[in-house]
Amino acid sequence: MTIQYIPKKRSPLEVGVDYFIWFGLAFLWVYVVYHHGRLPDTIATHFDAMGNPTSQGSKDNLFMLPLILTLAIVFLKYMGQFPQYHNYPMDITKETAPKVYQLSVSLIRYLGLVLLCVFWIIVYGIIQGSYQNTSKLSPFLLPLVVIMIFMPIGIGLYRMVKIG
Repeated sequence: MTIQYIPKKRSPLEVGVDYFIWFGLAFLWVYVVYHHGRLPDTIATHFDAMGNPTSQGSKDNLFMLPLILTLAIVFLKYMGQFPQYHNYPMDITKETAPKVYQLSVSLIRYLGLVLLCVFWIIVYGIIQGSYQNTSKLSPFLLPLVVIMIFMPIGIGLYRMVKIG
């Protein structure tokens, strides 16, 4: 049995984060479109764990990054509307449901923000590297992404279990 989710009024910070995500996404599209015509025909399209390019491809492939991010953010926003259907590490009761559901929605919002930042770093690195003919991302990017994604998930799961 699922317990109905009644969304609470979002705080100004939550509203601000949501706007930041949507404006950041729109600006990413504008950034890619603006630089597309100025880029060389071939750019780095894949990188190893140390940030070294391992594959070259058409500059048109750069449009895949904002497209993937757009689909991910739309999916996350949709999933955030239905936290009662998420999978939780404990049984949800009427007493714990509001706190757990709000924590889940906040976690989804945070993941959208992290994805926005990661995709911006990657797109910026590819474009600037193409201009300078260096095409290398920071070797700290992969560990940073792993920490930025999995640490909040771990903390969120811990807080959910503590609530329940």
